[in-house]
Amino acid sequence: MVGRFVRIDVAWPVLAGLACSLAGLSGPSLAEPTVANPVVSIQGSTTFTSRLMRPYQAVIEANSGVKLDVIANKSVHGLVALLEGRTQMAMISSSLEGEKKHLQLMNPGLPIGQLKAFEVARTRIAFIVHRKNNVAMLSVAQLAGILRGEIKSWADVGGEDRPIAVVTVQPGGGVPTTVRTRILGGQPFKPGRMIVVEAPRHVVKISSQHEGALGIAQLGLVNSSVNEIKTDEPVEQILNFVTFGPPDETLKVIIDATRRVAADKLL
Repeated sequence: MVGRFVRIDVAWPVLAGLACSLAGLSGPSLAEPTVANPVVSIQGSTTFTSRLMRPYQAVIEANSGVKLDVIANKSVHGLVALLEGRTQMAMISSSLEGEKKHLQLMNPGLPIGQLKAFEVARTRIAFIVHRKNNVAMLSVAQLAGILRGEIKSWADVGGEDRPIAVVTVQPGGGVPTTVRTRILGGQPFKPGRMIVVEAPRHVVKISSQHEGALGIAQLGLVNSSVNEIKTDEPVEQILNFVTFGPPDETLKVIIDATRRVAADKLL
């Protein structure tokens, strides 16, 4: 059974007076109350964090008037923290429906029906290969065939006769959730070979070293150590904020401020 923490707000003058009385002090007043200078906790997607929150957090805070405590720990972990009352808002980099399916498998008792998603921006997923790989383009249908295990060699898509090894992060991240939802109709990956890594940056590192790799990566992490394969249709991640129930006015201000930054910086 998952519970949510309950916060009891006590009038600030009472707390300040009690603190001074206990300390036997009189003099400069204590710090301003958190109500006048709020700090909002946000947890979740590493993609959301790297694309928006890390580079533009100061701008979002200035536009919203709210200090942010941002923790990047994967979409599903942000949602669990939200449901357990350990954060005030979650970040996910996929559809909420796709993440709900994963949450139901983890714990059918979670109150996922009260989660509300607010789209902020979209960003393309990158499919990457070793620099020696001469395959420059794959269709979404070919990607589906690889991920279902129907296409097992690069020779079947115009490359060298080398086994394909799909490189991806563990389930629960926005990148694999989006690909499963968009390309496989929500079904799990079942390629001929698969390398599962812990951190998104490891997808790029392994793909740069393994000549048979097909890495599924965050666009922002791709660098010159790998080649990006073009696709006939873009496969996009949806960057969403998620709240437990309707957002209060403070959360609405943060959502609006982040949308403005995304429209200015990402589009």
